[in-house]
Amino acid sequence: MMIIAMTKKARGAIRTGCIILGLFIGTEVQTQPPQRQAVPIQHEVAVTLKLVQVYVTDKEGSPVPDLLAADFDLFDNGKSMTITDFEKHTLFTPGKPGEAEEKSLEPSVSRLNRKFFLFFDFAFNNPQGLEQAKRAALHFLAKEVRPSDEVGIISYSIYQGLTLHEYLTTDRQKLRDVVEGLNLKNILGRAQNLETEYWNALKDLLGEPHLAVPKTIPDGWLNPAKQKLLELSVDRMNYQLQVRNFTQKMSDLAKTLRLIPGYKHIILFSSGIAGSVFQGAPDAIDRSKLEASQRAGNATLYNMDSLDVGIWEEKKYENMIKELAQANCPVFVLNTEELGQGSSFNKAKSGEYPLKKLSKISGGEYFPHVEDYENSLARVQNRTGMYYVLGYYIEGKEDSKFHEIKVGVRRKGCEVRAQGGYFNPKPFREYSEFEKTVHLMDAALAENPQFQTPAAFPVTALACPTEKENVLVLLSRIPKDIFDSAEKSQNEVVTLIFDSQKNIANFKRATIDFAAVAQPAACHYTFSILRPGEYECRIIIRNLETGQTAVARESVLIPEASDLPLALLPPLLLRPESDIYYFGVQKTQGEEANAKTMSLTSLFPFDAKQFSPLLGELQAGSPKINAMVICALGDILEPELELSFFLKKDPSGSEIPITHSILSAKRYSRDEDNRSWLALLSQLEFSDLKPGSYILKARARETTTNFEAESAQKLDVK
Repeated sequence: MMIIAMTKKARGAIRTGCIILGLFIGTEVQTQPPQRQAVPIQHEVAVTLKLVQVYVTDKEGSPVPDLLAADFDLFDNGKSMTITDFEKHTLFTPGKPGEAEEKSLEPSVSRLNRKFFLFFDFAFNNPQGLEQAKRAALHFLAKEVRPSDEVGIISYSIYQGLTLHEYLTTDRQKLRDVVEGLNLKNILGRAQNLETEYWNALKDLLGEPHLAVPKTIPDGWLNPAKQKLLELSVDRMNYQLQVRNFTQKMSDLAKTLRLIPGYKHIILFSSGIAGSVFQGAPDAIDRSKLEASQRAGNATLYNMDSLDVGIWEEKKYENMIKELAQANCPVFVLNTEELGQGSSFNKAKSGEYPLKKLSKISGGEYFPHVEDYENSLARVQNRTGMYYVLGYYIEGKEDSKFHEIKVGVRRKGCEVRAQGGYFNPKPFREYSEFEKTVHLMDAALAENPQFQTPAAFPVTALACPTEKENVLVLLSRIPKDIFDSAEKSQNEVVTLIFDSQKNIANFKRATIDFAAVAQPAACHYTFSILRPGEYECRIIIRNLETGQTAVARESVLIPEASDLPLALLPPLLLRPESDIYYFGVQKTQGEEANAKTMSLTSLFPFDAKQFSPLLGELQAGSPKINAMVICALGDILEPELELSFFLKKDPSGSEIPITHSILSAKRYSRDEDNRSWLALLSQLEFSDLKPGSYILKARARETTTNFEAESAQKLDVK
């Protein structure tokens, strides 16, 4: 225990600018380190392991579970490949899909797990159908998903487009929370009803939709039928635009998902696009009869232009489905339509035809009634629950070219369903914005990242509750050679903070050229104002030329602010080092993107010419380390503090006192309030510190008022 007495005369003051912290999204801060010459580029030829998922059934459609690697023939662009890796997965007992069992050959950790995306269509749907879809999704997560399965959740809505609610994860509770929290307010609603109203209005005006002379139309636009048709025509044009937008967004999604290896099974809950949009009419039309009628001078309800537009729309829709098929994304459709329709509903205007086409061409399956979800999803389980993984090596190229894969089985009577092929990766600089977002989420959130295995670097989270706000300080140490390439190029450093509901609570971004940094390492820091609660923090570094990533992960609890005048911020561990490049990121609402960031030393006023933050694991046997703690004194003018440090092996373990000495004490105040702060630099002495995870606690007691405060920080020893 160390006692520090401070008098008014001994007080030193450090004046800092007002701390204004906030959230900024999509804004970058450019850092400008000293320039130096770039290292020449080095080129290497690399090989990559390709993994192929294969489903094998007998003539009755039952899985064949006893094949070996030698039973398969595999061709890549017509060239026979040597199978070097082989796995077998049985995620149910054959013939009894309801009795879940999971088996896998060595290696015990699968290289290619089964993947699903639950897709909620808010644009072409109805409230009753989506409520049933949520029940179906929850049933699927509870009864059909296996521990090794990775599941993501996507939605599409008119105003928000494609939304990735949850990336691929094995955390079923997290997935359930997302499904239960889906808001139905974004449903378009009138999709198929609009088609019915439009064609009924046209029929009222022109007569029955057959090849005959139409009714005589009264002159002038005061005719109510004409006015109604005009209004519905505008609505229908908007609807057709939404169909085009949906088709384009789904094509973009397919191009992104093809970057993820293996099958990505999509379970789609939708009412579908109205079939009459593609057919150009509510009923099937014989094109030759229509042409003959027009040559004879007969006016009809339809014309060739409307049919041509429908054919064009359908062609784009088919191309989108082919993109999904090439991306190995079979779509299993659960139709939600009939739940939102009356008995007079015309199926010619329904989404059945487009949905059937979507499931058939993509390689999935169509289920007409979402309310029969138990049987439908059991069928999905039966089709996908037993598969083989074949692996082979091939030269890795970034040319975006498609490779056709063919897989055969030498045993007679077997039917093979395998990936039709894959696309070589393309250079990261050619990624679309959506692809870059998925790439970032993959690095930040995935338990087993699909695109690459990110490098790691240390990060420390310091929860600093003050009288007015809770400030989270994130510190990370980044070696400038964290990526293999020494090529001069920009890197982005992204800070993502997720709350307990996995919502993004804070986002920050900066760019830096590590090749131009003269120091051997950089210290990146951010400040965020957060409410009390639990948070997950990610720092992602990504090379904007190559897409190489590195990720640092940390969890933190922000405590409630204390009403007592005495407060203690978490200890900042320091090492004797000065050759560090510091760059911080801060953006508040109303500020310019390049606004000056608050200095780290304005919160923890250590001497940067002597020390730098000690981040990451501490070497076992380290006899001494330095720690700075900040004590808020409130209006205590002449405090007398007792400062002590302890180690705990776990939260419920006993406290082990640590011998320490005070190296310096500096008192200061801030511009935004009259609160007094005391910065204490201590040297902690350890005896035989063994490897493991510890909690380092600091405790302060003001003897004249008997106020107490404490704080804690993680300490990992290797």
